[in-house]
Amino acid sequence: MCIDLWFGGLATTTNTTTWAISFVLHNLEVQDKIHQELDRIIGSDRLITTADKNDLPYLNAYINESQRFTNLVPLNVPHPTSRDTVINCYSIPKGTGVVAQISTVMNDE
Repeated sequence: MCIDLWFGGLATTTNTTTWAISFVLHNLEVQDKIHQELDRIIGSDRLITTADKNDLPYLNAYINESQRFTNLVPLNVPHPTSRDTVINCYSIPKGTGVVAQISTVMNDE
């Protein structure tokens, strides 16, 4: 089971990274902006570190957008409702298992 989880995590990370690289290769303007930000903040005399994360808003926005757009796992983990609720005239009792469809949450069109 552990090996299955490990391989599952590798595949998701690899696929997300592949899509992010593919997106940036097809959008040279975005690639240039990321490059300019890295040159301005990091320069050419050192490697990027996790401490640089907050200083790279454009790169972070690009990574977040590529993860949102890629959406490799469209369903979330089921959760029980914590109270009785009504959504769009549908009554959902407390304790009902619900699964958020992430692709719907991530896209409004």
